[in-house]
Amino acid sequence: MEDPEAAAAARTSEEYVRKVLDAVGLSDGCEGRGYSHLPPIEMTALRDVVSRKSAAFWLKETPRSVMRGFRYDVITTGLPVRGRPIRLKGAEAEFVRQELEDNVAQGLYSRGMSAWGSWAFPTKEALGGRRRRTVVDYRVVNGRLKLSVYYIRRCGDVKNDLVGRAFLSAADGARGYNLLLNTMRAKEVLAV
Repeated sequence: MEDPEAAAAARTSEEYVRKVLDAVGLSDGCEGRGYSHLPPIEMTALRDVVSRKSAAFWLKETPRSVMRGFRYDVITTGLPVRGRPIRLKGAEAEFVRQELEDNVAQGLYSRGMSAWGSWAFPTKEALGGRRRRTVVDYRVVNGRLKLSVYYIRRCGDVKNDLVGRAFLSAADGARGYNLLLNTMRAKEVLAV
C-alpha cells in the first residue's frame, strides 16, 4: 500500500482540490447543483472549507484515505480458527474475486498467509438500485475475539450540544472501519 503521508500530500495539490470541488459540485459554474439555496457569501465559505480540507475527501481511482495516528487491533481468546467454506460458482465467484482484487489494488487488502480465515460472499441483487457488494462472514472468528466496549453518545446529549448552533456538519468515512490501518496481528486475524 502507498505511504499514507504521501497520499495525504497528493490530496493537497491544486489538481486534487479542483477534482474534489468538481465532485461535490462546488467548482465555478456548478452553482445550480444542489447549493442554489445558499447565498453567495456562504458558497464562498463552503468552497474555502472544502478546498482547505480536500485531503479528507476520497475520489475513486486514488489511494485510500486513512486516519493517521490510530491502528485497529484485536485481542483473541483462543487458537486460530477458520470460517466454514462458502463454495461460490460462476458469476458469484467471479464477482467476489474481482471485488477482492479491486480492494487489493485500492490498498484495503494485502496478500499474505494466515492461520486465521473468513470467507467472502456477494450480496444479492437489491431492488431500488443498491449496488451489489462483497461481505465477509466473520462469525467464527468473532467468537474468538474479546469484545470491545465503546461509549455511544445518547441522542439527547448530541441535541443539547447543538442548541443555538447555526451549522451542523457530519462526516461518514468511505469504506467504514477501513479508514483505520490494522496492526499486523489484526491483519492476520481478519484474513479473508
